[in-house]
Amino acid sequence: LATLEAIVKQAPEDAEQRRLLAIEYDKLKQPEKAIPQLEAAIQNGGGEIGDYVKLGWQLYQTQQVESMVRLGQRSVRLFPDHPLVHYQLAIGHRSREDWAASVKHFAEAEQYAGTTQTELLDYLFYYQYGITLERLARFEDSSRMLEKSITLTPREESKAAANTMNFLGYMWLEQNTKLDKAGELITKANELLPETPAYIDSLGW
Repeated sequence: LATLEAIVKQAPEDAEQRRLLAIEYDKLKQPEKAIPQLEAAIQNGGGEIGDYVKLGWQLYQTQQVESMVRLGQRSVRLFPDHPLVHYQLAIGHRSREDWAASVKHFAEAEQYAGTTQTELLDYLFYYQYGITLERLARFEDSSRMLEKSITLTPREESKAAANTMNFLGYMWLEQNTKLDKAGELITKANELLPETPAYIDSLGW
């Protein structure tokens, strides 16, 4: 680390050394130190897709949402067919409660990942997509995404599965629809994580 810091100090225009230093700071869980290194790497070396993605997540970790969104908007202009930059921008817009913009980029991420990066479309992706659609009162679309999330959730991720089941079940209850299925999901959530107050409350409703 000390050697890399010395190299960067002597040759601040060297984008590759900046990237390496950012990796070391990331390993040390110091995103606030990694961010300026990645920003400099982009400015000095033009920026690769990996630089933009790493910087985006570092900004998210440090709750610099506005900077994350600005970076994401630039990223999708530079790499319009790359699903990960759309996903990242969707998360950024969601963080500042810009639901419509978030849904737009979730949809684009899903479209592009369907042919190149299907591993991106996991249970977490569809959970985030689904709960964002719910904020726009697009309940049928939200239900489809949340059901996909439940289907894709690994058996060992019982906490995540229970959370999604409870969310979807309670959403149906609030809409006074699919009450039997809502009851089944909420019951299952309680079986997976018994004595969870929110899930017991849902079961009461």
